[in-house]
Amino acid sequence: MSFFHRRRRARISAAPRLLARVLAPAALSAGLVAFPAAGGAQEPGPTRIAVIDIDRVAQESSRGQALFTELQALQEEILRGRQTREQEIRDLTNRAGSQLLSNEARADLTRDIERRQTDLQRWLEDQQREFNEQQATGFQALEADLGPVVEEVARERNIQLIIRVSPGLTFVMDPSLDISAEVISRFNALSGSGGEEG
Repeated sequence: MSFFHRRRRARISAAPRLLARVLAPAALSAGLVAFPAAGGAQEPGPTRIAVIDIDRVAQESSRGQALFTELQALQEEILRGRQTREQEIRDLTNRAGSQLLSNEARADLTRDIERRQTDLQRWLEDQQREFNEQQATGFQALEADLGPVVEEVARERNIQLIIRVSPGLTFVMDPSLDISAEVISRFNALSGSGGEEG
C-alpha cells in the first residue's frame, strides 16, 4: 500500500463524498508519520510535532477539487444513461399491459423487457468498474504529488512527527501546529494554480 493511499471501494452514488476519504495515507491513518531530523545526528531534544488535516487538503486543494468535479461529472453521465434505459423499460412495460396486444406480441415484449433489464444490470456493473478505475487512477496521481509536499514542509520546519487530524479523535489545542494550509498552498503552486489557501 502506497504512502498516501487508503481507498475504500465506493458505489457510484457515494462519489461526491469520497474525495476527502481516499487521500488519508496509510501511515497517517494510523495517526503518525515520523521524519528524520534535518542535518543528521543532533542532540536529543523535544520532538517537533505538527498536525495535518488530510480531508481539508483533499477538499480545498485545486487538484482535489478538479478531481472531485471530474468524478461528479462522470457520475452524472452514468445517472443520465441509467435513467434513459429505465425509462425505455417502463415504456415497454406499459405497452405490454395493453389489451390490444396479441398473446404472441405480449410474449415478445416480455422477453424484450427481460433482456433489457439484464443488459441494464450488466451496463451498470461495467460503469461502476470503470468509475472505480478512473477514481483510483486519479487518486494515485494526486497522492504521488502530495506526499513530497508534506515531506518538504516537514524537513523545512524540522518536524519529526506529523499527526493526522481525525475529527472526534484528535484534539488540536494549538492551531499553529496545523500545517494543512501551508501544504494546500504549496500543492496548489506545484499544480500551477498559484492559489493561496487560508
